Parts: sequence; structure tokens; C-alpha cells
Amino acid sequence: MQKLILFAFAFLFLIPAPLVTGTPDNEDGKMPPMPGSRFFSPGKICAQGKIQGTIAWAKLSERKDGQLPTTHRIDPPLKCAEYILLIHNIEDIPINVMPSNIRLILQNGSMLKPFLGEKWSDDFVWLAPRIIELNGEDVSTRKLGSVTLRNADFVVMEVAFEMHPEDNPGSAIEKTEGFQIPVVFVGKVEEILNLRK
Repeated sequence: MQKLILFAFAFLFLIPAPLVTGTPDNEDGKMPPMPGSRFFSPGKICAQGKIQGTIAWAKLSERKDGQLPTTHRIDPPLKCAEYILLIHNIEDIPINVMPSNIRLILQNGSMLKPFLGEKWSDDFVWLAPRIIELNGEDVSTRKLGSVTLRNADFVVMEVAFEMHPEDNPGSAIEKTEGFQIPVVFVGKVEEILNLRK
């Protein structure tokens, strides 16, 4: 009887653990490392998030005059907060993202669509949603409306949202609760990547 108990006890510890596949989220809640970008530096991140193998960071675009950008041909001028977002795919499944689909979530719960820009010429629309970098390459002049990211690819986008005339960079950051980024997993379904402070 004693030998049988010892055998059963040994058998339980000899069963191999189940194989775990995929890339689970970090248990400590830390974000994976950010890829090196020409337009997006690690400091002053205002929101971040991840879903499956897609990771994103957002920050307010900084101007030399320390002010929020405004329109020049609309009367009265509109003031906008322009954000830079870096989206990185670390899974094997390709994803598709569009800057014009990104939404800004405010502290009061409202959701804003991007400002679509002020046309200055056939070649330039001021403050329009745009893709400015792809895998370290400046693509700001290519007028890309969307991009497909494969494994290890990353993209940097600029997206502006209309603000109150009295807003400044500090109040814009204070109002910002996060972002919603629709991510289309190629061959699968669309999911929402939520970025939060």
C-alpha cells in the first residue's frame, strides 16, 4: 500500500506542464520597449495601451512657441491639440490602422473625431490626420491614408482634435483621458486598442 501511494505521488510530479503559446501580457503591467523613432521620443507620454500583439503610445506634439496650433483660413480660427501616436505590431498577424479613425476620449467621457484639416493647397492640408513615419523612414510627404503593419513594423501618426479657444497645452493634457484606435487584424476582425493615462 505504501509503495502504491509513493508511486501515485511521483506520477503527479512527473506529468509535464501544458505548453503555453503566444505572447501573454506582462504580469507587472509594464509596456514592452518602444522602437526607436525619428519623430517620437519616450518622454512626456500622455497615454499608452496594448491589445494582443499591438502596442501604442501617445503624446502631445510640442511646438517652439509653446502654444496649441490654430487654423489660419477659418474665421474665427480653430484651436487644435495635435497628438503624435506610435503604434507597434509585435505579433505575426498583420494589422491595418488609419489615423482618421482614431478617437480622443476626454475626462468628461465625450469622444472626439479628428479635425480633418485646413486646405492650404492641393499638396498641403494643415493639421490633417497623417502618417509621418514608417519603420524609421520619413513618409510624411507620401499622403498615406492607412498602413499595414507586419511583425516588428511600427508607424508614427499625427492627429489633431479641435479644442476650446481658451485651451493651452497644459489644459489639453489635463482633459485627455485616452484614445481609441481601431485595429484591423488582417483576415480576422476589427478590435479597439484603448490607450489610457
